[in-house]
Amino acid sequence: MSHSQIELPVVGMTCANCAAAVERTLKKKVSGVIRAIVNFGTETATVEFDPAVTDVQAMAEAVKKAGYQLLLTAGKEDGKDAEQKARERELRNQRRYFIVGMIFTLPLFALSMGRDFFILGSWSHAIWVNWLFLFLAAPVQFYTGWGFYTGGWKSIRAGSANMDVLVALGSSAAFFYSLAVLVFPHIGEHVYFETSALIITLIKLGKLLEAKAKGQASAAIKKLMDLAPKVAHIENEEGQVQDVSADKVQPGQVAVVRPGENIPVDGIVISGHSSIDESMLTGESIPVDKAEGAEVFGATINQQGLLRVRATGVGSQTALAQIIRLVRQAHEKGQVVAMVGDGINDAPALARADVGIAIGSGTDVAMEASDITLVGGELSGVTRAIKLSKATMRTIKQNLFWAFFYNIALVPLAAGAFYAVTWVPGVIRDLHPAMAAGAMALSSVTVVLNSLRLGRRPL
Repeated sequence: MSHSQIELPVVGMTCANCAAAVERTLKKKVSGVIRAIVNFGTETATVEFDPAVTDVQAMAEAVKKAGYQLLLTAGKEDGKDAEQKARERELRNQRRYFIVGMIFTLPLFALSMGRDFFILGSWSHAIWVNWLFLFLAAPVQFYTGWGFYTGGWKSIRAGSANMDVLVALGSSAAFFYSLAVLVFPHIGEHVYFETSALIITLIKLGKLLEAKAKGQASAAIKKLMDLAPKVAHIENEEGQVQDVSADKVQPGQVAVVRPGENIPVDGIVISGHSSIDESMLTGESIPVDKAEGAEVFGATINQQGLLRVRATGVGSQTALAQIIRLVRQAHEKGQVVAMVGDGINDAPALARADVGIAIGSGTDVAMEASDITLVGGELSGVTRAIKLSKATMRTIKQNLFWAFFYNIALVPLAAGAFYAVTWVPGVIRDLHPAMAAGAMALSSVTVVLNSLRLGRRPL
C-alpha cells in the first residue's frame, strides 16, 4: 500500500487548542488519513494518507466543517503566494481590529478612571454618561471582539474550550452585567464597560504582535524559498537542452548550469570544472572548486565554467528544502542551546536554540532565523548581549514582583476582610473600583519606571 505525505497551510487557528481540533478532525473525520500533525506556530498541517482512499479535497472539506481552512495550492508557485497573502490579510485584520478597539477604548478608559478617581466633576455621575460608556464599548465588544465569539463557538462545536471561549465569557460578563445595570438600575450602581473593552483590546494587541511574529518567522522561510531556482536547463537523451520548471526535474536527469547561474538541484558533476559560491549555504565567502565527481547543492552559484550535473536530490529532497523544513519546525520547538552562526546551514539551529545569535556580516536568512544579530559582526558582542539579557531578566522579575504586589495587597479587601471594621473608610471596606484602578495604575507606573532604568545600565 503506497502512502503519500503533504504539507498544507491552515488558516483560522487562534491557539494550540485550535491546532488540536484540526488535527483531531483530520484523524477521525477523514478516512484514509494515517497520520496528521498540525503545527500552530507555523500554521501548517502535515498529513500522511492513502491516496487510494482520500485526497486533499476531502481533507479540506472536513477541516472547513470544523471552522478552519486548508490552502490546497501549497507546494506550487501560486500556493506560496496564497499562503503569503493569507498571512498578510491576517496581519491587516488584526491591525484594523486593534486600531478600532483603541479608538473606542482609550476615551472609555479615560472617562471611567477619571470618574472613579473623582477627577471629573459631578456631571460624570449622570446616567447619560453610562449610556455613553455603552456606546463606546459596543463596537469593541461586537466588532473588535467578534472573532472571540466565532472562535469560541468553533472550539465548543469541536468539543474543546480554547482561549477564545475564556475571552468571550470574561468580556461578556462585564459587558452584559453593565448593560443590565443600565436597564435595571436596582441591580447595582457601577458599570464595567471599560473592563470588557480593555480585556478585548489588550488581547487583540497580543494577537497583533503574534501575527507579526509569525510574519517574521515566515519571512525567514520565504527568503529560503526565494533562493531556490525556478528554471532548470535539462539535457535530453539527444543532447538537446530545454528549460523546465525546477520542481519538475526528476532524479537522474542531467542539468546544464552556465556561468553565473544558480544550480537548480542537488547532484553530482559529470563534466566540467568551476568554482561554486556556497556562501549562502555555509557562510564561507571563499568559492569551492568543483570538478567531475564533486557534489553540488541547489541554489548555490556557479561562478565560472559550464557544468553538467546529474540530479540526485530534487524538490523536497534537496538540502535547501530540508533546511526549510528544519527552520519551520524549529520555530515551534525550542531547545536549550546557545548558538552563534552566519550561514543558511546554521539557520535551523539558530531558530531552534533558546538564544540564536547571528553574525551581522552573515546571510540574511541566518539573521532572520536568529533572536539576536551582532550588527558590528564582532564576536565580542556576544558577551555584551549576554550581560544585557541577564539585566533584562532581572528587570522582568522585579516588574513581576511589583505588579503582583499591588494586586495581591487588595485580595483581602476583595474578600471582605475589612467589611465589618467600621472605622475603615467605606471606599476601602467596599473595595471601590477606584482602589482597583489605583492598584493597576501604580503597578503600571512602577513597571515602566523600573524598565527605563535598563537603558542607563552600562554594559
